[in-house]
Amino acid sequence: MPSHTAAFQPDEPAPLATASAAGARAALYDPMAVIDLGAYSARLQICQRERGSGTLTYWDEIPRLLPLGRDVFRSGVISSESMRQAAEVMRDFAQQMREMKVRYYHAVATSAVRESLNREVFIHRIQTGTGIQIEPLDGSTEVRLISLAVQRVLGPQRFRRLSQSALLLVLGAGSSQLACYRDAHMQSADTIRLGTLRLGDELGERLTRAELEDVIDPFVAAILGGAARLWPGDNPRNLIAVGAPVRALMGLDGHPRRKACDSLTRAQFRRLFERVERQQVSMPRPQGSLTAATLQSIEPCCHILDHLFAVTGADRIWVPMVNTRDALVDDLYRTLESAADPFVPDILTAAHALAARYCYDAAHGHAVADFAARLFDGLATLHHMPARDRVLLQVAAILHDIGCFVSGRQHHKHSHYLIANSELPGITSEEQETVALAARYHRRSSPKLSHPEYAVLPPPRRVQVCQLAALLRVADALDRGHRGRLRLRAVRVAGQRVALCVGANLDFAVEQWGLKAKAGMFEEVYGYRVELVAEDNGHG
Repeated sequence: MPSHTAAFQPDEPAPLATASAAGARAALYDPMAVIDLGAYSARLQICQRERGSGTLTYWDEIPRLLPLGRDVFRSGVISSESMRQAAEVMRDFAQQMREMKVRYYHAVATSAVRESLNREVFIHRIQTGTGIQIEPLDGSTEVRLISLAVQRVLGPQRFRRLSQSALLLVLGAGSSQLACYRDAHMQSADTIRLGTLRLGDELGERLTRAELEDVIDPFVAAILGGAARLWPGDNPRNLIAVGAPVRALMGLDGHPRRKACDSLTRAQFRRLFERVERQQVSMPRPQGSLTAATLQSIEPCCHILDHLFAVTGADRIWVPMVNTRDALVDDLYRTLESAADPFVPDILTAAHALAARYCYDAAHGHAVADFAARLFDGLATLHHMPARDRVLLQVAAILHDIGCFVSGRQHHKHSHYLIANSELPGITSEEQETVALAARYHRRSSPKLSHPEYAVLPPPRRVQVCQLAALLRVADALDRGHRGRLRLRAVRVAGQRVALCVGANLDFAVEQWGLKAKAGMFEEVYGYRVELVAEDNGHG
C-alpha cells in the first residue's frame, strides 16, 4: 500500500512532509498518532513502541464532538460553520501532537467526509488552516483495516475457525460495512448507508422511541435483506460485530467484558435488547471515549443486530474489542516497516468470488492471473512498477472477462463498467478504476485520449494503465484457447526481445496466434518484441 503518513515537525505544525523510507525506519520508536474523523466525532490516539520488547503503549485517547454527519446527511455538504469547528479541533490535535513530540501520524475521515459533495474544499481548508493532511477512507479500505485488526485480536486459530463461515459487521454512526467470509478468507464486502445516528439526521428530526421502532425496523430489514446477496448459498454461521455502539452495548448493566473479545448468545442478546427497549438497564455516564452520541446509538444498534441475527440465523455474536484507531495504528506500523500487505490473499479471493457472480471461466481466470504474476516478476527490470501493481494486475486478470455476462460483443467495455461499479475489499477507489481500465484494454483498442475514463487520469496513472494492460494482453494470449495447457517455464530478456519459454512437447499454435494478435501494445509500451519459445526439459 502507498504510504499515507506524513512527517510532523514538533516546532512547526505545518506543513507536514512525507516521511522517507529511511526516516520511517529510524523513527519506529518515536511517538506516533492516528486521527479518526468520523461522522459525529473526531478522535486522536497517540502511541509509542518500546525498544526491545516492541510493546505498544497507548496514551489517553482524546475525543471531540464534531457532528459533520448532521450537515452531510441532511444537505449533502459540510457547512462553513462545521468546517470552522473542525479546524479548531484539528488545531487542538496538532498542538497535542507537538507537545507529545509525535513524529508521524495518519489522519483519516470516514463516511461524512467521504460522502460530502464539498469534501475537497473541506480537506484543503483543514490542511491550509492546521497543517493536518486528511485522507478520506474508502469503505473497502476501512473493512480491510478492521478485518486485519479483528484477526489480530481473535488470534489465528479462533479467527480461522470463525471465518470458515462468518459475517463481519463494522457498525458506525454514519455508515457501516458488511463482509462475508468463507474458508477463512473474505469473499465480498459492501459499504451500506446505514448508521446508528444517520437515520434521524436524514429525516431531519429527533425521533421518539416509538417512531424509531416504526421507521428503523423496515428500513434496516430492507437494507440487510438486500445485503444477503453477499453470501450466495448457505447463510454464514457466525456473526462478528465491531464498532463503538456494539462495545458500549456489551458494557451495559455490568456485563463482564473480556480483554480481547466478548460474545453473546442469541438468547442473551434478546434479553438485553428487551431490557434496553424497556429502559431497564443501567446506562453509564458519558466519559472518556464513551460519548453521548455512542450512548444514543445503543438502541439503533440493537435493532440492527436483531435483524442480522434474523437474516443469518447465527446463534452467537462475537465482539472483538477493536476500533478504527487500533486498525490505523496497526497499518501505520506496517507502512513504516514496509511490510507486505497481509490482506492480499483476501483481495484475490474476493476478486474470484466477484467473477463467479458473473459466471466467469474460472480455469481461464486462474490461468491468466498466474501468467500475469509470472510476467510481472520476470519483467521487473523493464516495468519498474511497485509490488502493489502486481496485485492490481492479478485482480484485473481475474476479472477481465466478466463483461461476457452482459454480452460477448464489446465485453471489455462491459467488464470496465462492472468492475468500476463493484466493491472490491482492500482496493481503493483509485486502484479500482485502474483495475477496471486495465481490464477494459485487455483487447481491441489501446488507450486513447478520446476515451473519457482514460483521459481524466493524470499522466503517471495513464502510464500505469498502459503498463498493466500490456502485460494483461500477453497473459491473456497465453491461454488464448481457454485450455489451460501452457506452462510458462521462464521469462528471459535478451537484446530487444522477451522470450516466453514453454514446454517443447506442446502444441501451442493457438497461443502463438493469440500472442501475435495481442503483443503489439506490449511492444509499444516497453519497446520489446515478445515471442513464445519451445524449451525442452534439458535446457539449463
